[in-house]
Formats: sequence, structure tokens, C-alpha cells
Amino acid sequence: MKMILENTPAYDLDILVLKMEAGKTWQDMLDYLGTPGSKVPPPTWVENTTSIGVPNQPDATVFLLDEGSYAIILCRCNEILDYQVWPVSSLEVDTE
Repeated sequence: MKMILENTPAYDLDILVLKMEAGKTWQDMLDYLGTPGSKVPPPTWVENTTSIGVPNQPDATVFLLDEGSYAIILCRCNEILDYQVWPVSSLEVDTE
């Protein structure tokens, strides 16, 4: 799957792909995050995914995903005093 984030100059946004622990759902994530643009850190029941850069494409990132349920979130993460998150989508990875 390929996602393209066309960022505006107003925000320095990152894409987070977080693996949710078994039993957690996208609705659990939405309930936790609350209003889009909220200032909450990722919940304790997720783990960061591994990502790598793409040669000759400095703005591209490849996320390495195992089987499981994921939450895709936009994050204004570089601003310590103004951290914000916006839910984007859930993603199910099935290796079968």
C-alpha cells in the first residue's frame, strides 16, 4: 500500500503506524484519542513499527509490518509543547 502525505507549510507532520495489541480495535483508538487534533500521547497498548528510508527519496518511508492490527495516525510530534494527533485509518495485515 502506498500513502502520499501532501503536507502544508503550516504543520510539520509525521505518519505514525502503531501496532495495537491483540484485542484492541480501531474504535478503542478513536475513543482514546478523542477529538482530532488532541494532545494525547500514543496509548500504552500500542508499539511503534519499524521503518526504513528509501534510497534517493529523502521524504519517503517504508514501514515493515507483521501480521496484526494497526492504527495509522498523523502526528505533529516535533513540537514538544504543541504535540497533536489526528486519526487516519485502521489497517489489518494478514500474512495468509
